[in-house]
Amino acid sequence: MRTIEQVNQEIQDIQKGIDFGRKNGAKNTHLSRLAGDLALLKTFRAYLETNPSEAFLLKEQARLTELLKVLDGRFEQQVKQSFPDREIPNTIKSKMLAEHRKRYDIPRLRNYLKTIKYLLG
Repeated sequence: MRTIEQVNQEIQDIQKGIDFGRKNGAKNTHLSRLAGDLALLKTFRAYLETNPSEAFLLKEQARLTELLKVLDGRFEQQVKQSFPDREIPNTIKSKMLAEHRKRYDIPRLRNYLKTIKYLLG
C-alpha cells in the first residue's frame, strides 16, 4: 500500500516538472496533463490522510468492482427491454448509455475505484 510520503514525493516531482516546463516553453497540452496528474495525486493524498486500512481498501475495491458489473448488466437489460425485437441504432444506444452513466454516477464510481487501485498498488 502506498504511503503519504510516497504520494508527497510524486507531487513534488510533478510540480518540479511543471515548473521546468513553464521555464522552458513546454506545450500547454503537456502542462495540462501534468496539472491533471497533480490534482489526482492531491486527491490520493487527501484520501490517505484519513488513514484507511488495507483491508478496508480491498473490501471497497471488491464492492465497487461488483457494483460496476451489476450496473453494466442493468444497462444491457434495459436495452433489451426497450428494443426487444430489433437492432438499436448506435446514436440511440450511445444516448441511452450516457443517461445510464449519469443516473448511476458511474464516472465517480470509476474514479473512486481508480483511487483505491492506485493506493493499493
